[in-house]
Amino acid sequence: MATKVLFVGGIDMEPGWSTAAEGKTWVDGWNAAQTIALRNFGTAEGCAWKAGQPASCNNGWTQHDVWYVSHGPAGHANYGFPEIYIRADYPEPPTPGGIEDFAEANSRQWKRISTHGVNHDEHRVEFRGTLSQQQACIDTNQRQPDCFFANHGPNVAWAQLWEWINSDSATAMTPLYSSDISWRNCESSMADC
Repeated sequence: MATKVLFVGGIDMEPGWSTAAEGKTWVDGWNAAQTIALRNFGTAEGCAWKAGQPASCNNGWTQHDVWYVSHGPAGHANYGFPEIYIRADYPEPPTPGGIEDFAEANSRQWKRISTHGVNHDEHRVEFRGTLSQQQACIDTNQRQPDCFFANHGPNVAWAQLWEWINSDSATAMTPLYSSDISWRNCESSMADC
């Protein structure tokens, strides 16, 4: 009996770590050289998660830029596999101007990015799954600063994204997978994690 192995590419595109031009150039280079599917397991840092917020994201990125690196140009198999870290029970942060309902912000950001694709390019983001960081927080004894509010597991991350993208028929779909990141390779030097 023959068994097939499927290979896919992956990139952790995060607006806080590169410019949009660099990210889009990387995706364009991948698509020009490969016919293998690409998964973006990155973030939507700084992107709007509720109505009335600007369409800009961190480091000069826009919702369209994040959509582009997660969906790609027509004819390419690029998919979203976003980091969904913010818990549903995260309390409203006490900030001037009041950021309301920060809970589930990651899922809400990705729903808005997918909606942007529908409204501007006629294509939602095809989400293949979600990435959470519960095991990473366990690995470091919750010492990472964001483990306080971003330590739920893969089932919860998947359910959050599913709930938000299925709140609109234009973005509705069922992601296939959930995954959780581990930092166990950091055990010998936790200071470097």
